[in-house]
Amino acid sequence: MKKDKVIEFDKEELKDALIVVLTLTTLFSMTFHSFTPGSNFVVSFGIFFFFFAVMTYLKLLLVKWVSFKNAFRIYLKQLYVDRYWVKPWDKFSYHVKSKKFKGIPMSILSLFLYVMTLGFFIFPIISNFRYERISHRLLGDRRKFENINPTMQNWDISDYRLSLTFFVGFIFYIFFGLVISIISPILGEFYWWFLFAIFWVAILNLIPLPLPLTEGFNLWIRSSKLWWAALVAIITGLVTLLIFKNLIIIVLIIVLVVLLTMLRILWKEWV
Repeated sequence: MKKDKVIEFDKEELKDALIVVLTLTTLFSMTFHSFTPGSNFVVSFGIFFFFFAVMTYLKLLLVKWVSFKNAFRIYLKQLYVDRYWVKPWDKFSYHVKSKKFKGIPMSILSLFLYVMTLGFFIFPIISNFRYERISHRLLGDRRKFENINPTMQNWDISDYRLSLTFFVGFIFYIFFGLVISIISPILGEFYWWFLFAIFWVAILNLIPLPLPLTEGFNLWIRSSKLWWAALVAIITGLVTLLIFKNLIIIVLIIVLVVLLTMLRILWKEWV
């Protein structure tokens, strides 16, 4: 019997991940260039591209590992504005229905919003996740307190499993920020910009917007208490990174916050 791959990517996901990285890189490098006189845009673009590529890849590795352990696979996807957003969508889509048209990518709208606000607002909510169950791994692995909804797609993936995966994805930002703090001496002026980027991307993606279906919304509808735990952990962790310079204090506070929030997951009432 062929062994399941723990980490698995598909072509559509890699394409979407590249678009997400390029969009975030463009937004933040342009902002950095406008606020840093004398900076080289090409150099700053390359540095931000490497930063977001590493952050996106490491987060994907983590959530894919957690989802696999919970008997489903998760894939990054772009967000689109579709017919549920606008009333005359059918009239518009009539002209393109011969093609596979998903909608207007949020990456395009994010760039448009950046230009319209003259570079004063970065809208990083441009991606989410799709998921599918691994049935043969799920059998016999149900926890007695897991609730399922047979009317939902992938109904046998419980809210417990999904909320845990999304929660870990948000906690990742804290530890990534900690790594950035450790290597801050070699980052120079980019250090504070990287922390700002991590904090901004984490907080805005945590906002439970139903349209588009954000990561925060997926976590909120499955466990509002875990959503609040993620919010407290992100704010506490990242603000701690900005305030305290002593690495020991940073590690202790972040570990304490994460452990306290993770302990709550052990209680069935938490979900």
